[in-house]
Amino acid sequence: METKRQRREWAQRTKTWSGVKTSAEAATGVLADYVDDVASPVRFRRGLSCLSVRIADPNVSDRNAPPRDLRPPATRLITSRGIALQFALIAFAVTQQGNADLPIRPRSGDARGWTDLVASPVLESRDGSGILRGIPEKKRQQIKTALKSMSGAGLVHLGASGREYEGFQLYEESGVAERGDLIPYKPPKRKEPNVFSLPRGFMTNGWVHVLTDSELAVVLMLSCRVLAHEGAEPGFVWFEASDRVLHYGLGRESFGPALKPLEKLGLLEVRSINRHPDGHVIGFSTDGLDARPHRLRLIKEGFDEPAWQVAAEVFG
Repeated sequence: METKRQRREWAQRTKTWSGVKTSAEAATGVLADYVDDVASPVRFRRGLSCLSVRIADPNVSDRNAPPRDLRPPATRLITSRGIALQFALIAFAVTQQGNADLPIRPRSGDARGWTDLVASPVLESRDGSGILRGIPEKKRQQIKTALKSMSGAGLVHLGASGREYEGFQLYEESGVAERGDLIPYKPPKRKEPNVFSLPRGFMTNGWVHVLTDSELAVVLMLSCRVLAHEGAEPGFVWFEASDRVLHYGLGRESFGPALKPLEKLGLLEVRSINRHPDGHVIGFSTDGLDARPHRLRLIKEGFDEPAWQVAAEVFG
């Protein structure tokens, strides 16, 4: 039986989809022209998603997620309304394919820019002066905000004032979380250690546009698989709650609500251990990190389906 909180979370998730559904389809078509992750899977260094050294803050728990500046970049970029994580994943993927020489916004009618590659719930509106701000302009502002967040995480170098967002340069995926010296980005080599790839279709079928930040972070964690334990059933893995929090920076408030939508979208299979139907742990009454974790299986073939079509069926 669902709790009021779960119903509220699902209603919010449906609302989130309704905001991006129009731009998700258009952005998917454009991004597919720049990223061919079928022939060459999109790869990331594990430092994007997982810290090699656990967070040493005694105040952190599953209910009290790590401060943003202590997390790995993937969860550091999680926001409720922005597109920083979505844009970071797209920027790395497009750069891997050698297509990063794009303006933020197209300079002519038939050209492309980064604004065409992202999905966003922005709508046309008028500012205080009555000037109409169109969707491309509002997307440009969102990308600028995303780049500021990425810069703070050590993922991007911005240029001189006045042109800082055009021609930005990526740093390696672990950013400031793991090192003091930032390294200019080069695509991971096929046999490079500590690299993981995302499921086929993640980019070209538009899942990067449809999933929320928390859902993206869970997909990254299950693809990265550092500190994952094999479950009793083939294909299933589980993470100690302490590892999920202190290495991935993913607390209960982000992790829990991401599971049901991923299940409904056909991307995740969940086996709950010693839990009531509403998700609460049977006989568990403390605030520790020792509840028996969910067993999870990422359904990679689910990413072969067009994200916006699947989401339209799931969220209505």
